[in-house]
Amino acid sequence: MYSIQRFSDGVAFLSAEKAVFDLVFMDVEMPFMDGLKTAEKLREKDSQTVLVFVTKLFQYAVNGYE
Repeated sequence: MYSIQRFSDGVAFLSAEKAVFDLVFMDVEMPFMDGLKTAEKLREKDSQTVLVFVTKLFQYAVNGYE
C-alpha cells in the first residue's frame, strides 16, 4: 500500500507533522525555500528517506549529489 502527498513548497513539506516518507521527489526550484535547503533541513531529522531531485536548471545538477 502506498500514499502520495503533494506540497507546494519546502516550508509546507517540512511542516508536515509526523510525516514519514520512504521516497521524495523534490524540485530544486521552489518558492520560500529551495529544494536543496529543504533537503538539508530534512537530513537534520531524517537520514533514511530517499531523495530524488528534479530540475530543469543545469547549474544545480551537481549540487543534488551532495
